[in-house]
Amino acid sequence: MRLVLGLVVAGVMVGSVYGVLAVTQTLMFRTAGVLSFAHGGFALIGAYTYAGLSCRSGGSSLCAGEPLLRPWQNAAVAVALATLAAMAIERLVMRPLQSASATHKLVASAGALALCSGIMLQINGPEARMIPERGRLIPPGSVRLLGVVIDSQRAAIFLVSLVLLGCLAAVLRWSWFGLALRTVGQSPESARLIGVSPVMVSRFNWALAGALSGLTGVLLAPISVVNVGTFSFLMVKTVAAALLAGLVSLPLAFLGGLAIGLVEGVLPHFWETQGSASVGIAVLVVVVVSLHRDRLSVVTAGMSDTHRGVTRSGPAALWLATVINLGVTMATRAPKALRIAIVLAAALSLLRNDYYSAVGLNVLYYSLVTLSLYLILGLGGQPSLMQAGFVGIGAFSLATGLRHGLPVPVAMAIGVGLCAVAGVVVGVFSLRFRRLAFAIVSLTLGTVISDFLLTRSSLTSVIQDPQLFGFDLLDTRNAYALMLVLTVLAFRAATNLQRSSWGRALGATHDLQSRVGHFGFLHVRAEVCTFAFSAALAGLGGCSLALLTSSFNAFQFIPLVSLTLLLAAVVGGYTSIWGSVIAGVIFGYGPQLLSGLSQNAANAYPQIVGSLLALFLLVTTRGGLAALPTWARDVLTSRQITPPDTVRGHRVAALSDPPGREPPVLATTGKDGMVRSS
Repeated sequence: MRLVLGLVVAGVMVGSVYGVLAVTQTLMFRTAGVLSFAHGGFALIGAYTYAGLSCRSGGSSLCAGEPLLRPWQNAAVAVALATLAAMAIERLVMRPLQSASATHKLVASAGALALCSGIMLQINGPEARMIPERGRLIPPGSVRLLGVVIDSQRAAIFLVSLVLLGCLAAVLRWSWFGLALRTVGQSPESARLIGVSPVMVSRFNWALAGALSGLTGVLLAPISVVNVGTFSFLMVKTVAAALLAGLVSLPLAFLGGLAIGLVEGVLPHFWETQGSASVGIAVLVVVVVSLHRDRLSVVTAGMSDTHRGVTRSGPAALWLATVINLGVTMATRAPKALRIAIVLAAALSLLRNDYYSAVGLNVLYYSLVTLSLYLILGLGGQPSLMQAGFVGIGAFSLATGLRHGLPVPVAMAIGVGLCAVAGVVVGVFSLRFRRLAFAIVSLTLGTVISDFLLTRSSLTSVIQDPQLFGFDLLDTRNAYALMLVLTVLAFRAATNLQRSSWGRALGATHDLQSRVGHFGFLHVRAEVCTFAFSAALAGLGGCSLALLTSSFNAFQFIPLVSLTLLLAAVVGGYTSIWGSVIAGVIFGYGPQLLSGLSQNAANAYPQIVGSLLALFLLVTTRGGLAALPTWARDVLTSRQITPPDTVRGHRVAALSDPPGREPPVLATTGKDGMVRSS
């Protein structure tokens, strides 16, 4: 009994940190409509900076030498850097997206998380970091509470969390700025009438999020291993805690954090298996989202996406638009047989050696996974954050089937089939939710797959002797040839689905889910089938990844990877099937181009560049690189002379007409009052 009580106390104390971050999540969502994943990235900056300053040698878990600064100074620097990072994200990314939808902002915050993770991974390397005792902010020791011995670090976490919560509550309740924030959350129009600046509110929210997240990283670093994966799971817990309050109540958000910590601390004692805490948190999130489904629909109903990107019309943009438009025109006028021949020649040229075949396998992997996202996000409008889990199911199924002596086609078919079945099971439940709620549910279910399902001891993560008709598939040329054929068939099937009545109708159901049933279209059935097909394509991508790496682990399919895959789809363009091809080429071949930039064991430059590109495209355009032809047409159209107004046959120059030049007459008004062109 005392052991359980100790676990309860320890879980509640760590959960208090989740509660504080959940309060900032709720406050940000109420005032700015942003449910942020970037909190995990800011916490990662705080933890890595604190660990780096506490260990003079740096780079590994075995630290040597004295800390660079005193512990409290190291902590202050870490929190300051996290705050600056948050304010930079607010100014450069989130402020231009003020008019965007909650889902659009969610994806942008995911890009911020991926960017922070990539930068920290590049600076610190892949090895986990630990805080030496002499570098701890709280000296090692213990305290006794209710007869339970508690680590002093956890006790300090709880006390600091209570102090922070009290200060925040006081600011919100008794200060003028706190009143303004609460007014924004309750009535944005009233807040504007009393002179509340939306920019100031946004800046405060993100600075507060950065500071508290950085402090969270500092407090959690001594009691956990500091690596990219650890703090990517932090976003799942804080979002879950905010959901327990329905994204409305700040006190309930803090209590939600305590509940998450309680589940995380106590459940593994009664269910002694890896990932049991993730299952418990997922069940809790799913139940809460189900209870708050109507409320979530109400709070996000008014967040329509009016963001259309920024159309630049300067000289450089005009030149680029001209080049793009010329290239597209030439490509569309070329014979179809010639275009197909060029694509096939480029694909088959990768068979010349093992290196290029390995690059080709990586391209096919990203193409298949982003194609799966195109089906569920581009056609269905649902941002899935569990595609990496389906990739893992496909990879582990292939390896496990080969270990049991199954032929490659059978093992691969089982993996793809299991993904399709999982897609149906998950889709029947999760597709009841829309957009933001669906993203949250898919994120938690993806965590269950990577942390619980893929860690079973019965699964194998090593590809053993894959033979197909006497060809060794460990030879990357053979594996590439096989996956190339399967990828072409997959794209063909996706194209047929897109052109079918279901595919066309899915595009019309983004905002009309409750009406299309009256026209004889069962959108739920179509979405479930599409989601199952999407999961199957991701599983096929997992088979490609397994043949490429031949050895993998469950950590490679954590939620952070799902976010990276979503960003790849954003870069390529998730509204077009060609975006999957573009994303495959960029993210499959791009790392090879950037491989020489880093001497670090973990080259994170591809992730950094990909995240920056995704954030840039999210701000400037809606369709990714696949929408560049449309962007080019918009730029060229915007530079044309505005048609002049005419009054009774007299020509009136438009404001955009160049000085000294008389505009042409496009229409005149005759004596009979009729308008005639001239």
